[in-house]
Amino acid sequence: MRIDVYQGQELAATFEYRRAPVYHGAAGEELRVLLQETYARRNPGTGDLFARRKGDIAATWAARLLAAVLA
Repeated sequence: MRIDVYQGQELAATFEYRRAPVYHGAAGEELRVLLQETYARRNPGTGDLFARRKGDIAATWAARLLAAVLA
């Protein structure tokens, strides 16, 4: 699967599953920062907390890309 993200008429980033993302210009940099934010998750079995990056979960990577809002 490949997703091209545009801001207006300009390509901001290209994402292909299991490949490194390619970012373009200021909008691409903004998107890169959004996807590299971390958040805490709790393991329901052990109760341990661990950090994850928003772009690291394969099952939701496309949904997170599509939900990101570029100003």
